[in-house]
Amino acid sequence: MDDALELLQRAGFQPDVVVDVGANRGQWAAIARARFPDATYHLVEPQPGCLAVLKALAERVARVHVYGTAVTRPGQATVLMTGGGERHDGEGNFVPNSPDSVPDAIPYPSTTLDALLAAVEGHRLLLKLDVEGHELAVIEGSSALLARTEVVIAEFWMFRLFNEPMAILPDLIASLDARGFALYDVASLRGRSRDGRLQSGDAVFVRRGSALVSDASWE
Repeated sequence: MDDALELLQRAGFQPDVVVDVGANRGQWAAIARARFPDATYHLVEPQPGCLAVLKALAERVARVHVYGTAVTRPGQATVLMTGGGERHDGEGNFVPNSPDSVPDAIPYPSTTLDALLAAVEGHRLLLKLDVEGHELAVIEGSSALLARTEVVIAEFWMFRLFNEPMAILPDLIASLDARGFALYDVASLRGRSRDGRLQSGDAVFVRRGSALVSDASWE
């Protein structure tokens, strides 16, 4: 991930606003802040077990703002999550699509990114999504924000876990392609522990028309 951000930086990308959806305890934000220290950061994370760490970061570091909510598509008041809850590590989470599939799933109040960040100003935005297969719903609720976004870094899945109707890589590519973004880079790949099969990763998308994709040379 740091290599991918460095390549963007070397290509001339300097975001003024970074939106980190699924901020967890700020691990990704720390990597991004090392590359883009002058940006304003908006960290979105619904899990109570992670918020104390994020709020402490916001108190310590200028231009960091924290939002303790889930984000999703318009008209959806809650998002179900399982595996995190009050735990402080915030790991092992999953977003089931039905309460019947995971009986112990916790509903979190949710909004859209457009509603949450309507007052945020910025001209070169970097949007990072790590929402466990819920990416398409978040994108649906981000039309206005995406219109001002130059780079999207999104977690992807290669196959549907437990037959859940979650977004996988082709769905993510198609959704962002329809909104004017081209696949630019792959920031990370993660294999399944049992057999090494590619399970997930992080992909980088850049808005068409950006200077980042103006050079089509193969050298």
